Amino acid sequence: MKVFLLSIFLSLSILAFGANEIEKWDYVEVSLKGPSEGNPYKEVILTATFANGSKTVDVKGFYNGDGRYLIRFMPDEEGNWEFLTSSNTKKLDGKKGKFVCVEPTGNNHGPVRVSNIYHFAYSDGTPFFVRSTAPVCCVPSRYTIPCAPASQTIVPAPIVS
Repeated sequence: MKVFLLSIFLSLSILAFGANEIEKWDYVEVSLKGPSEGNPYKEVILTATFANGSKTVDVKGFYNGDGRYLIRFMPDEEGNWEFLTSSNTKKLDGKKGKFVCVEPTGNNHGPVRVSNIYHFAYSDGTPFFVRSTAPVCCVPSRYTIPCAPASQTIVPAPIVS
């Protein structure tokens, strides 16, 4: 009965983020109730294995206070995903769940990555342009003055004891 109630709790936790359907590059948050005695930050080990066909991803969980443990995962492939928890605490070990990862919508382009050595792009290939409020020449440099001609360099002062 407890396992049944826990699976309902896990399903409801996932349902809160989109009716059991999660967009690609969005995240799933699995919330579990566990022990709060002792030092759960150091004493409790919690991981989950997320699987989509032959692909598996191991994710570490963490203690979030008040006896609540969280596991966060960002699926990078569409399809049916399942997870299984593993823990050194019986209360958190062997919990299962599943969700469906669907096509991303709107402005969900995925994480930013390096593209063509000098540029950035989202995972779907959309260019990412860095915006800054400070001019690049104001960033300190150890040996050169970025906005000055190349002939003007800063020489480190000798260390005097």
